[in-house]
Amino acid sequence: MEQDKITIINPELNLHQLPIFIITAFTGTLLAIILAVHVWPAFPSVINNYETINEIAFKVLKVPCAIIAVTLSILVIIGTMHRSAQTVKQIGISTTQNNVSNYYKHLDEFKIFIESNKSLKDAYENNPIKRIHDELWPNYFKSDYNISQKILEQFEDKSKCIFYIIINKDYELEDLKQWNQYLNEMTKQFNFKRYNLHQDNHLGFTHLVGRTEILFKLILEIYSFEINIESKAGLKRACIINEYNSMFDGNIITWLQKKAEINFQHSEK
Repeated sequence: MEQDKITIINPELNLHQLPIFIITAFTGTLLAIILAVHVWPAFPSVINNYETINEIAFKVLKVPCAIIAVTLSILVIIGTMHRSAQTVKQIGISTTQNNVSNYYKHLDEFKIFIESNKSLKDAYENNPIKRIHDELWPNYFKSDYNISQKILEQFEDKSKCIFYIIINKDYELEDLKQWNQYLNEMTKQFNFKRYNLHQDNHLGFTHLVGRTEILFKLILEIYSFEINIESKAGLKRACIINEYNSMFDGNIITWLQKKAEINFQHSEK
């Protein structure tokens, strides 16, 4: 249906170039002329007064004149539709231009943000920043300026799982393997080639904690460009892991268990 409309009223052409305009004008005019010629011989060839002219115009040629009037009306409608189609096309062009302009402005701001952050700058050394930008904002060219909810939810889910693996004293080797796999997937997803973390398969608990701290710090800093991570409930666990360091009393398990009891006791019920 949409394709038919575009074909009939083509905004790329001038009004007088439209086939439907040409056909309507030609058909209406030709039909009016044929009918006028057909009825004319029935009346005197000499017109003597206004009354005769009036009679010819409004009685004898009533049908041809009506055809001309209908034809003109149809041509006006076609002209209106053509102007509307051109307006829609122009709006589409302007929207596309604005989207492109907004995209590159946002990309430039993101690059400046990365360049001003030493950790992120090192993480993306010799790696196109545009790639992670386009993954985090996949629909920027389509007027959707929201950060990818899919990637955000995946990070929230994985950080939650890692959080509970750490505070669970009964974790097994399979849990550590899963934890390591989560880190590998996130490293690959965020293109942190600088650290080559996705090639690391060391399953020591302390080593995994260190990797997690590095990776979560980088990811949370990336998200801080667009969202307030402190107000994002799903990122709370990742923030808590990121807050921990060896200067705190006790090990990370004890510290996170305490944080979990304080922060999530009611929300998890």
